[in-house]
Amino acid sequence: MKLSLSLLCLAALTLPAAAWNKPGHMTTAAVAYHDLKSDTALIGKLVAILREHPDYATQWKPQVDEGAAAGVPEAEVLLMLAARWPDDSDDGHSGQKGEWHYINTPLVFDGSPTKPAKPNNLVTSFAERVQELRTAPESAEGKVQRAIALCWILHQIGDSHQPLHAVSLFSQRFQGNAGDLGGNIFYVRFSEGGATQKLHFIWDEAITTSYNLRQLNNLALTLRADNPRASFSTLREQKPETWIAESATLAKSVVYLNGALQSGPNKNNGIVLPAGYSQERGRVGKQRGTLAGYRMADWLRANVK
Repeated sequence: MKLSLSLLCLAALTLPAAAWNKPGHMTTAAVAYHDLKSDTALIGKLVAILREHPDYATQWKPQVDEGAAAGVPEAEVLLMLAARWPDDSDDGHSGQKGEWHYINTPLVFDGSPTKPAKPNNLVTSFAERVQELRTAPESAEGKVQRAIALCWILHQIGDSHQPLHAVSLFSQRFQGNAGDLGGNIFYVRFSEGGATQKLHFIWDEAITTSYNLRQLNNLALTLRADNPRASFSTLREQKPETWIAESATLAKSVVYLNGALQSGPNKNNGIVLPAGYSQERGRVGKQRGTLAGYRMADWLRANVK
């Protein structure tokens, strides 16, 4: 059964722009922290910027104190909270800002017509947030602007490494203006009798689902040990366009299995994923999250002065 064009358009208007889930963003930031922690001057600058965030006193400081009790340093907690903040913000997924989380590069396997990605997207927004970080004035208002810009930059570095933030599938089933919305209307399940889930959602959870600060710290250490810097031949690529291109390639081959992966007809009837898919999702998700953390650290070294 095909979705009508009107239903696809309605879905495009109502579905939120998800990301790596919040713990996934926090893990990536923790990987970056452990890569940076010996640079005490840079760590101090990052802490100073993030202490100016409007949520610091009311929402972040209690979690900093919680982290301290668990042996997780303030700087690490602040980076974790900053990286997830656009998903916590009331307007982080609304209107124009919703489009800052992704770029729906058309992906097609069967020759179906496509639509180009919207001009307001993760890549264009990243450049704008970088400019804000660099040019915000030294006033109280400017310091808030700088802190918010840094949160978005950290978040977008993470988002750009999630394969389903890079593409939208167009096919005979997914037509219209938005394709499958980055897997948000592509329905699967892990097993017979299991709950139907959005393909996008299961990739959002590919890194972890834990919010525990100590567990996230330990996971970051494990990911760094399992995926050392030397294992990434493209580590030094610092352009979001390159990160997105990598994610799009993985979306094609790993997420959609070069067109072989099938969607169920609706949100209540997902197709069972093939054997081994869940394990590969976890492997690739953790590798991408780790790579994003290393690149985040390198970006901060080069751009926070």
